[in-house]
Amino acid sequence: MLSRSASPHGRSRSARRAPPQPPSRRVRPRRPAVWWRHPRAVAVWAALALAGACLLLLLLWDHPRVRPLLDAAGPLAAAAPAALVWGAAVLALRALGAQALPPLPRLAAWGALYVLAFVAAGAATSSLAGLPPAHLYALLLQHGGVALASAALATVLSATLALALAYSNVRALGLARGAARLCWAALGRGRWALSALAGGLAAATRRAYRALPRLAIAIGRAGARVAAALRGSARRPRPPLAESSDALPTNDHLPLAGSEDEPMTETAPAVRARPAHAPVPHDAAQPAPPLARPGQWQAPPLTLLDLPPENGSAQGSAERVAHVERKIERTLSEFDVPVKVVDVRLGPTVTQFGVEPGYRERRDRKGALVRRERVKVREILARQHDLALALAAPTIRIEAPVPGRPVVGIEVPNQAKAVVSLRALLETDQFRRLRERARLPLALGEHLSKEAIVADLAKMPHLLIAGATGSGKSVCINALLATLVMYHTPDTLRLLLVDPKRVEMTAYQDLPHLLAPVVVDVEKTVSALRLVLQEMDRRYRAFAEAGVRNIDGWNRLSGQHPRLPYIVVIVDELADLMMLAPDEVERAICRLAQLARATGIHLVVATQRPSVDVVTGLIKANIPTRISFMVTSQVDSRTILDMGGAEKLLGSGDMLYMPTDVAKPLRLQGTYVSDDEIQELVQFWTRQGRPQFAPDFANLPTWSPHDDGSEDDDLYEAAIELAQHLADEGKDVSVSYLQRRLRVGYNRAARLKERLLAEGMLGDLPDERQTLELARAGEADERDE
Repeated sequence: MLSRSASPHGRSRSARRAPPQPPSRRVRPRRPAVWWRHPRAVAVWAALALAGACLLLLLLWDHPRVRPLLDAAGPLAAAAPAALVWGAAVLALRALGAQALPPLPRLAAWGALYVLAFVAAGAATSSLAGLPPAHLYALLLQHGGVALASAALATVLSATLALALAYSNVRALGLARGAARLCWAALGRGRWALSALAGGLAAATRRAYRALPRLAIAIGRAGARVAAALRGSARRPRPPLAESSDALPTNDHLPLAGSEDEPMTETAPAVRARPAHAPVPHDAAQPAPPLARPGQWQAPPLTLLDLPPENGSAQGSAERVAHVERKIERTLSEFDVPVKVVDVRLGPTVTQFGVEPGYRERRDRKGALVRRERVKVREILARQHDLALALAAPTIRIEAPVPGRPVVGIEVPNQAKAVVSLRALLETDQFRRLRERARLPLALGEHLSKEAIVADLAKMPHLLIAGATGSGKSVCINALLATLVMYHTPDTLRLLLVDPKRVEMTAYQDLPHLLAPVVVDVEKTVSALRLVLQEMDRRYRAFAEAGVRNIDGWNRLSGQHPRLPYIVVIVDELADLMMLAPDEVERAICRLAQLARATGIHLVVATQRPSVDVVTGLIKANIPTRISFMVTSQVDSRTILDMGGAEKLLGSGDMLYMPTDVAKPLRLQGTYVSDDEIQELVQFWTRQGRPQFAPDFANLPTWSPHDDGSEDDDLYEAAIELAQHLADEGKDVSVSYLQRRLRVGYNRAARLKERLLAEGMLGDLPDERQTLELARAGEADERDE
């Protein structure tokens, strides 16, 4: 009989029990896992981090400190955004079956992941094509691609959210896990091949993108040659170039100042003929582009400008700086002028060595210190030529002392000059901060230690530029113009360009910012300046009626009045104008410099002969901000800067810039902009619209020496009355009589008498007397000139 505890097989129940396990193998109850520490949740966070890293890389793509590293990496840098997006997608697919996450965090994570992936994928595509991300998104907005991409993104998000909400369905969960495993296996095996393929595609795409402009230019030139050959074979008559004209309908009204009779937004057709000296474009047979409406202008991208060139090696520059430093101390010590170089600033053109004067010690025969005196600054200045001889430099400039530092600056020219490109200055932090608050930002050049110098033309408020031929004056004007049109549309800025040399500013002939055609005739410059004065008076009257003080207050009332654009008048050669009409030009420039700041009208005047008869005292007093390039003598330097130093400059953009808030001028290397960059910039604007000249400026009248202005017209009316009164009494009008009655000088009275004689207001005088009167008037004009 079996026992009660025995089993049918002869074993007891205790024998069938599992043997007791040791404490180390004992199964412990698991703690409930936190959802954000789940492995699949960690994969989601890693995918978001990779997508965010890709976005951060693309935002810092053009940063001046990040850009050299990316250029050194080459194709790997172009493939980096795509690799980050690929890693984020792999991690997201691996975490697709994250059932342990709550619904709301799961949906939020997936939505943010797909938005970041879409933005990063678009930016990665742009980096592979060699385009900045902002430029690609602008193209997508222009062609409507963003709408299609948004629809595709919404579809993907909807499918993802539906799959996430259907996690309770076993089939959907199994399908998701299977797809994740398949994608992970496929991508995991071929990840190195994909990386290599992405790098090769990036390099090939970038090379093709760089070769596209050259290929397009070559195809265009070949097509033009074929067309010319076909036209020559057909023997079609061609009109001469001087008779060809480009008559285009333009906007004949510019909202400069409001009028009471008609609104400022109305337009009237006008016709503008291209001058005979202007080049005819290749696409003259194509229809002209339509006019852009106000507010629809697009600013040009920075990609139109060239990248800054590479400079020399830093090691060679450091060795040369150390050699020059030792030579300066040794040369001055040989002349019993002990000094010590305590600071070095390496600039693009010159290197400034900060020299601290030392002490001379006088000792007696026993060696005891008797006297200790400091070296005077004038002793260092007296050794300027000795230093130039020892350093084998063409010229050196000593600044004693350097403003803000207790040193004497010795500026030594570099062996190789560094080119300061316009794009490099526009990408600096100084210019970006200035753009946020300035109205007319300008990029002037680089100071010592590669510090960018920028300024606001609205605060200058006018600029005077002087320099000899070939010193870089015209390049500086082109750089100022390029900076202004880079960030201003024709709705906010209008330009009046005066170019008596006919070759410097004709490239801007088709720029839509122009207020009038480029003034190349000196006789029309006086009329243009008078029209600018009238515009200034009209604006002041409009400000008085509206109760505002300046153009900023007027533009704040944009809902009540149309906005007024800024007007910048650029005169390339002042000496030619002062030779023709010195009184009229000086009066107009001085009046504009005194009063035009509040109305938004600013002057940029340049000359290559800064003598006292060109840059007069009145012009200097009203234009405090000045730039001086290399001049021929110290007298010219004192005329433009009130101090010497400009005669020691090196040319080719080396300049002294004197703003209104400093006591001494700053030495800069001016900004360089090439003719190709200017042409591309002008073509970018001309593709959007044509010049819209103001009705008064479209056809400028020719000025003559007999046109003495409204003041002489009033005196002429009074002279006519006096002549008629004396004619009734049987007397004749003399120059002295006009002097006494009109209270004017002899020269003006002689001009009035000559005008009365020419217009027949004095009756029939004897021939001998009339000849005598005309001869006296001619002598008066010669003395006046």
